Amino acid sequence: MSPAHPCDVLHTSRLLLRPFEAGDAFDVARMAGDSRLSDTLFELPRPYHVDDALAWIGSHAAERDKGRRHTFAICLRTDATLVGAIALRPVDRSSIRANLGYWTGVEHWSRGYASEAARAIIAFGFDAVGIERIEAIHLVRNPASGRVMRNAGMRREATLRAYVRDPHTGRIEDVEQWAVTRTGTAPASGARLLLARASSPGERAAIGKQGGGRVWLFLESHDFARDHARYVGAGVRFDEAPRHESYGTVAVFRDVCGNAWDLIEPKRR
Repeated sequence: MSPAHPCDVLHTSRLLLRPFEAGDAFDVARMAGDSRLSDTLFELPRPYHVDDALAWIGSHAAERDKGRRHTFAICLRTDATLVGAIALRPVDRSSIRANLGYWTGVEHWSRGYASEAARAIIAFGFDAVGIERIEAIHLVRNPASGRVMRNAGMRREATLRAYVRDPHTGRIEDVEQWAVTRTGTAPASGARLLLARASSPGERAAIGKQGGGRVWLFLESHDFARDHARYVGAGVRFDEAPRHESYGTVAVFRDVCGNAWDLIEPKRR
């Protein structure tokens, strides 16, 4: 498995995924303390206090450095509002498997934020962390979480009966297991791009200058958030943050020769 490399911030069309900060503790405690959320997340202390949030946030850097967990705050790009959390936890440092977990505050439910963040983290796991299989579970009585996993490209694998016990109530719960693999994230494309190798000094001198310094190549995507996160995780250099135009979502990136490309998801009509 390839070693993880730093990727502090991930961008999607509507979200910014960044490390948590101590200043997020109040909002974390407020959202995680809502019983409608904590009822489906057994690992959360009940009741949940600001000190719990501070301790949790304080553990992230060491966990990430040791390859145990990569945790991101889910924030809106428009005004930086914190809406939730998402994390990828490798089974161990040498494993090719990881577990995905997430939550969003009740006031932000049913807006697609969790699915959008999950697509970005799945791409990050495959491309930056070197994971081959990402798994997730949700309580059978929480089908909304299953819709998040399906929308993120995961497939339901099994219903696991009497799989977990709620440590707070003692209730035995059934769960649904979902997963996605690196080779199962997208169907193979029917188009290929073949580039000719420069074979003369004049041709080699023109490498990276074919567009005269402007964008002259356009790569269309049907899932901008997923592909942008993958490119960032793989070390592709973007000249700008994603922006929303009348024709779609777009960001300029550079290929290995310095040529400027538009990564663009055209607006659906």
